[in-house]
Amino acid sequence: MKSTPAIVFGATLASQVMDRISVEKPTVKCPKRPSSTAQTLPPEILGHIFLQCTSNNRDSRFRPSIRCYPPMLLGRICSMWRAVSISLPELWSKFTVGDEDISHVDIEKDLMAAKHWISNSESRPLSILIYYPMKTCSYINLGALRLTQLVEYLISHSLRWNEVELTLPAPVYELALIPFKCGSLSQLVEFDNTNKFWNGSATLTLSSAPKLQVLLLTGDGMPC
Repeated sequence: MKSTPAIVFGATLASQVMDRISVEKPTVKCPKRPSSTAQTLPPEILGHIFLQCTSNNRDSRFRPSIRCYPPMLLGRICSMWRAVSISLPELWSKFTVGDEDISHVDIEKDLMAAKHWISNSESRPLSILIYYPMKTCSYINLGALRLTQLVEYLISHSLRWNEVELTLPAPVYELALIPFKCGSLSQLVEFDNTNKFWNGSATLTLSSAPKLQVLLLTGDGMPC
């Protein structure tokens, strides 16, 4: 579907509204009488607008928390917007967990949010960016068990992996490679696993990912 003036306007308005909403604020109720063009649009058009708002939401450097991403913020506008966002699993199939600034990291909340997103994405292929660029000491201080649980949870959905980009502490770097050894990655097209402090080795079974086009493994010691 080509972008129409209504979709372009609606996407711009939705982005402006999301920028003003704090993740901690409750849902804002829509007025009984529509006060903007966006509130008069049918659900099908709103759905296309929401997809435009979420098309470039994977980079954690621009949005520091999964809880601040659309469609989480879109669902806070009003009950109608929430219903539309929940009804579109495509909105939830791409997400980022983690943060450039480790002082903003809350792994327990990230795990809860990841479960929420994956549940709402139904059976859609997943595009995931997991970004915890920390040394081992920071990993231990921030909650080693929680991060391990988060990675293990994502591995449990590896059958749906489509694009996966991981920046993880060395202790869990190899954990993320397990699906290549004993799993089926039938939908995986791109996999990028990075940790400049890692110097171990790993054996990968590339036949587990027959559609794989891009494989990047980065560390002081390159896995073989």
